[in-house]
Amino acid sequence: MVEGAILVVDAGEGPLAHTKFVLAKALKYGLRPLLLLNKVDRSTVTEERCSEVESLVFDLFANLGATGWASSTYTKKPSEDAWNMSDLLDAIIRHIPPPKSSLDAPFQMLGKGSRSSSNTSKPRTLG
Repeated sequence: MVEGAILVVDAGEGPLAHTKFVLAKALKYGLRPLLLLNKVDRSTVTEERCSEVESLVFDLFANLGATGWASSTYTKKPSEDAWNMSDLLDAIIRHIPPPKSSLDAPFQMLGKGSRSSSNTSKPRTLG
Protein backbone atom coordinates (compact mmCIF):
# COMPACT_ATOMS: atom_id res chain seq x y z
CA MET A 1 0.00 0.00 0.00
CA VAL A 2 3.07 2.27 0.10
CA GLU A 3 5.91 2.72 -2.34
CA GLY A 4 8.48 4.30 -0.02
CA ALA A 5 9.35 5.45 3.47
CA ILE A 6 11.17 8.26 5.21
CA LEU A 7 13.29 7.18 8.18
CA VAL A 8 13.39 10.14 10.58
CA VAL A 9 16.31 9.98 13.03
CA ASP A 10 17.00 12.53 15.76
CA ALA A 11 20.48 13.90 15.05
CA GLY A 12 21.16 14.31 18.76
CA GLU A 13 20.00 10.88 19.91
CA GLY A 14 20.94 8.84 16.87
CA PRO A 15 19.24 5.56 15.95
CA LEU A 16 17.32 3.95 18.81
CA ALA A 17 15.68 0.51 19.21
CA HIS A 18 12.50 1.61 17.42
CA THR A 19 14.63 2.90 14.52
CA LYS A 20 15.88 -0.65 13.90
CA PHE A 21 12.35 -2.06 14.20
CA VAL A 22 10.83 0.42 11.73
CA LEU A 23 13.74 0.06 9.30
CA ALA A 24 13.53 -3.74 9.42
CA LYS A 25 9.80 -3.58 8.61
CA ALA A 26 10.39 -1.22 5.69
CA LEU A 27 13.15 -3.42 4.27
CA LYS A 28 11.00 -6.54 4.74
CA TYR A 29 8.45 -5.01 2.38
CA GLY A 30 11.09 -4.09 -0.19
CA LEU A 31 11.11 -0.37 0.53
CA ARG A 32 14.26 1.75 0.25
CA PRO A 33 13.80 4.40 2.94
CA LEU A 34 15.11 7.93 2.67
CA LEU A 35 17.09 9.09 5.69
CA LEU A 36 16.03 12.38 7.23
CA LEU A 37 18.15 13.70 10.09
CA ASN A 38 15.88 15.69 12.36
CA LYS A 39 16.75 18.41 14.88
CA VAL A 40 20.08 19.33 13.25
CA ASP A 41 19.45 22.94 14.23
CA ARG A 42 19.85 22.26 17.96
CA SER A 43 22.86 23.91 19.56
CA THR A 44 24.13 20.59 20.92
CA VAL A 45 24.20 18.96 17.47
CA THR A 46 27.41 19.49 15.51
CA GLU A 47 28.18 18.58 11.91
CA GLU A 48 30.49 15.89 13.33
CA ARG A 49 27.54 14.47 15.29
CA CYS A 50 25.41 14.46 12.12
CA SER A 51 28.16 12.52 10.32
CA GLU A 52 28.38 10.08 13.23
CA VAL A 53 24.61 9.50 13.25
CA GLU A 54 24.57 9.03 9.48
CA SER A 55 27.34 6.43 9.84
CA LEU A 56 25.42 4.62 12.61
CA VAL A 57 22.31 4.51 10.44
CA PHE A 58 24.36 3.27 7.47
CA ASP A 59 25.70 0.45 9.69
CA LEU A 60 22.13 -0.37 10.69
CA PHE A 61 21.09 -0.53 7.02
CA ALA A 62 24.05 -2.83 6.27
CA ASN A 63 23.37 -5.09 9.28
CA LEU A 64 19.76 -5.51 8.13
CA GLY A 65 20.83 -6.45 4.60
CA ALA A 66 19.81 -3.26 2.79
CA THR A 67 21.16 -3.02 -0.74
CA GLY A 68 20.96 0.75 -1.09
CA TRP A 69 19.75 3.95 0.40
CA ALA A 70 19.43 7.60 -0.46
CA SER A 71 20.84 10.45 1.54
CA SER A 72 21.43 14.03 0.74
CA THR A 73 23.95 16.42 2.20
CA TYR A 74 22.97 18.35 5.26
CA THR A 75 24.20 21.49 6.89
CA LYS A 76 23.84 23.14 10.25
CA LYS A 77 23.09 26.46 8.56
CA PRO A 78 20.81 25.86 5.57
CA SER A 79 19.99 28.73 3.27
CA GLU A 80 16.67 30.49 3.85
CA ASP A 81 15.06 28.75 0.86
CA ALA A 82 16.02 25.31 2.24
CA TRP A 83 13.49 25.70 5.07
CA ASN A 84 10.65 25.09 2.62
CA MET A 85 11.29 21.33 2.43
CA SER A 86 11.82 21.37 -1.35
CA ASP A 87 14.98 19.22 -1.02
CA LEU A 88 12.99 16.53 0.78
CA LEU A 89 10.18 16.65 -1.77
CA ASP A 90 12.72 16.45 -4.62
CA ALA A 91 14.34 13.40 -2.96
CA ILE A 92 10.92 11.73 -2.64
CA ILE A 93 10.24 12.31 -6.34
CA ARG A 94 13.71 11.02 -7.32
CA HIS A 95 13.85 7.92 -5.10
CA ILE A 96 10.29 6.77 -4.42
CA PRO A 97 8.32 5.39 -7.36
CA PRO A 98 4.81 6.67 -8.00
CA PRO A 99 1.98 4.52 -6.65
CA LYS A 100 0.75 1.59 -8.69
CA SER A 101 -2.95 2.16 -8.95
CA SER A 102 -5.93 1.93 -11.19
CA LEU A 103 -8.73 4.45 -11.15
CA ASP A 104 -11.10 1.61 -12.11
CA ALA A 105 -10.20 -0.54 -9.07
CA PRO A 106 -12.26 -0.32 -5.85
CA PHE A 107 -10.99 2.08 -3.20
CA GLN A 108 -8.83 0.39 -0.53
CA MET A 109 -7.54 1.63 2.79
CA LEU A 110 -5.60 0.11 5.65
CA GLY A 111 -7.64 -0.28 8.80
CA LYS A 112 -8.80 -2.56 11.56
CA GLY A 113 -12.12 -4.30 11.00
CA SER A 114 -14.55 -4.35 13.92
CA ARG A 115 -15.61 -7.94 13.12
CA SER A 116 -12.07 -9.27 12.76
CA SER A 117 -10.97 -11.88 15.26
CA SER A 118 -7.39 -10.65 15.05
CA ASN A 119 -6.08 -7.25 16.00
CA THR A 120 -4.01 -6.79 12.85
CA SER A 121 -4.45 -4.16 10.17
CA LYS A 122 -5.56 -5.54 6.83
CA PRO A 123 -6.48 -3.85 3.56
CA ARG A 124 -10.22 -3.32 3.24
CA THR A 125 -12.10 -2.77 0.00
CA LEU A 126 -14.95 -0.29 0.08
CA GLY A 127 -17.80 -0.22 -2.36
